[in-house]
Amino acid sequence: MGIVNSSNQVQLLTISTGLWEPALTLERNSFANSKDPKAVRSQLKKHAESRLPSRVGEKYKDIVVRCLTGNFVVTNDTKEDLKLQQAFRSQVVDVLEAAAENV
Repeated sequence: MGIVNSSNQVQLLTISTGLWEPALTLERNSFANSKDPKAVRSQLKKHAESRLPSRVGEKYKDIVVRCLTGNFVVTNDTKEDLKLQQAFRSQVVDVLEAAAENV
């Protein structure tokens, strides 16, 4: 499975988990008919920013938005450097792990 496919799955999983509803039901007809992934991602980001903070907090919202935007502040990454994987680990996985330990 490629990083793009994995990224899309993480995006849908994180927002669906935070809202406790399938992401595809957020915009009933728009997602089903949309052929523009950027438009879908933009709508998911809008839902994440407006609905997640009150349900799961700012940190989780930040994780979802980071996954949706792909903003991991990584430059000049190569397969050998693994910068994106390291950034994802520290900015998503480690934050979720720390939150789970405090529950």
